[in-house]
Amino acid sequence: MKAKLFLAGVAMSALSAAAMAQTTPTSVDGVINFQGTIVSDTCKVSSATGDAGTINVDMGTIAADDIGTVAAPKRLASGAGSANFDVVCKTGAKVSMKFAGKTAELSADKKTLRVNNGNTSAGFAQGVGIAVYEGTGASATAFDLSSGNLLAQTALPAEGGAINVRFAAAYVAPDAALIKPGIANASLPFTLSYE
Repeated sequence: MKAKLFLAGVAMSALSAAAMAQTTPTSVDGVINFQGTIVSDTCKVSSATGDAGTINVDMGTIAADDIGTVAAPKRLASGAGSANFDVVCKTGAKVSMKFAGKTAELSADKKTLRVNNGNTSAGFAQGVGIAVYEGTGASATAFDLSSGNLLAQTALPAEGGAINVRFAAAYVAPDAALIKPGIANASLPFTLSYE
């Protein structure tokens, strides 16, 4: 009889230990990090297609012999490579926009953006870059694509408003003899600042 009670007590102890083991917290195996920033949504880039963080510029289909140099671009007035958008602010602000091209993607003088991130695979254009200009005439000036002012700091009234921003872009090449046809795409970051 004592042996049965003893075995029953051992069984109860084992069940209690198992129950306690199930309610004991487990160890920490990892962590979740949440990162972000909250800003006042005062100013936005706005185009005919709506608010945008991306400005798409149609460079068109260009013949190799229609590609000029940075100093003497061709086709600036043709409409291909032109951009027209607004910076819209809900309240008064001092607004500016700067190019933020990465050194590895730019020419030594920082006025030409490499196409296709320098990809030399078949089907990609070679020996050509993209320059961005303030204006379209013979006196058009190429921007510094690393830090040039696309929009110099401009103040808007207290009630807010819109500032129109325009530029033109053209394919350029230092040596027309080295141009190889193909896809010629590129991306150029910019920063929009307001205070």
